Amino acid sequence: MTAGISTACFYPMNTEEAMGILSRNNVAACEVFLNSHGEMDAGYLRELRAVAEAGGTRILSVHPYTSGMEPMLFFSGYPLRFEDGRAYYRGYYEAAARLGADIVVFHGNMAQFHMEPAEYAQRLGILIEDAQKMGVRLCHENVSRCAGRDPAFFRELAEQLPEARFVLDVKQCLRSGEDVYAFVEAMAGRIAHVHISDHNAQADCLPIGKGTFHIPKFLSCLHAQGFCGDYGGVIIELYRGNFIDSVELMQSYQRLCGYVST
Repeated sequence: MTAGISTACFYPMNTEEAMGILSRNNVAACEVFLNSHGEMDAGYLRELRAVAEAGGTRILSVHPYTSGMEPMLFFSGYPLRFEDGRAYYRGYYEAAARLGADIVVFHGNMAQFHMEPAEYAQRLGILIEDAQKMGVRLCHENVSRCAGRDPAFFRELAEQLPEARFVLDVKQCLRSGEDVYAFVEAMAGRIAHVHISDHNAQADCLPIGKGTFHIPKFLSCLHAQGFCGDYGGVIIELYRGNFIDSVELMQSYQRLCGYVST
């Protein structure tokens, strides 16, 4: 496993500035949250990758700023818009490839917009194939407001679409009112990426070491399910209001590194 930090932690700081902080602190790995269309420009991506590489930071994943539009783009009844969405998301796949990332994170449909599992899997399968053709993986994340808000969704999706791979987000498990380990079991053998944070009875998203989450147990469970290797990124993803400053965030990262290495 590899510990890292998402540039999303610093939002609304500019992405390149956030990357500079990670690079200067020699963070081993990161997720890049692209926050605008302009950040998909080839020149911008080249400079962003150079900033990362200056500090030895490996970019593992890309998170689209259009995640909230995915229900409209990919899960409506309007075929042409699906094709428009496919074309636009190829830009993310290309961006990921330019950054050396393996994964593009996908939120999927909203929970209130029902779609039969077979059709959902068929549409997602098309997008996964598009990504594969460009050398990256589109991986479905669990999000509390989305269709992927409970373990049953991922068990069904794995049955319908064996090539599907998943992103496990700890805080989103809590916000769904579900047990984290139920998601680990439902996603078993298909977890490609993890968004991690600590928590306690009062707060569901805290820096590592500031809550009561038994992180060594969690990482051991992931490892037992086969989550490891070159792309086993365990990425700290907090909101800006969840930590005081970059010093506290780096302390959180160092704690996670200690857990990952044991």
